Amino acid sequence: LESGRLTLLPSTVDLRVLLREVEALMRPQAAAKNLALHIDAEPGVPERVMLDATRVKQVLFNLVSNGIKFSEHGAVALDVRPVASESGAPMLEFVVTDSGIGMDEDTLGRLFNRFMQADSSRSRRHGGSGLGLEISRNLARLMGGDITAASTPGSGSAFTFRMPLLRVADPAPPPERTVLPARSGRPLQVLVAEDHPVNRQYLAALLDNLGHQAHFTTNGREALDAARSRAFDLALMDVHMPEMDGVEATRAIRALPDA
Repeated sequence: LESGRLTLLPSTVDLRVLLREVEALMRPQAAAKNLALHIDAEPGVPERVMLDATRVKQVLFNLVSNGIKFSEHGAVALDVRPVASESGAPMLEFVVTDSGIGMDEDTLGRLFNRFMQADSSRSRRHGGSGLGLEISRNLARLMGGDITAASTPGSGSAFTFRMPLLRVADPAPPPERTVLPARSGRPLQVLVAEDHPVNRQYLAALLDNLGHQAHFTTNGREALDAARSRAFDLALMDVHMPEMDGVEATRAIRALPDA
């Protein structure tokens, strides 16, 4: 950003899919603090827009993550709506509100400066350098928009990220799909070694949808013990796990007497 060499890569994006991706990543972080997370788009927000999805998500991840970080109870919300700029140009507005500690006017005036924390006690408690907000605002401005903040001490904060709204026409209806024959083959017994709870939930849903039976372990040693105790058709092995990593566990399983 500072050297001026960062370029945007806009493409046609399904905006509600993008919001679901933000929610999927942020919800475990909110749940860990017993916070509600609400993400909503007004009916007037178009389905398809032209934007750089990676950069937009980078900004939203930072704003939502900050809201969660500085809230101890209540909720964090991301609301999306179409608005008009002062010149009447269509804009897309993302508003992130939280029920956190809030900020005074002096803090708001210095908020987007690098290495900014409201006070030393907050810095020790919450961490952070302010670099994420500076980068987010610079990205917003690179995209033709901006980020503003409003807050009251003890009453939470609201960050507003605006960018130009570039609508994309709805695509032509897809051709009639060919009906494929029903899935054949027996259900598989699948050993899954994965230490991340969100990944385990995803794999459970995926394998169940495919008609297979999954047995989950949280590290390589548990996977090895499971492979010793029963037969599996397939093993899905994470690489980085505690106690015994996936590579070591795979070698040990392959060395078991049962070929």
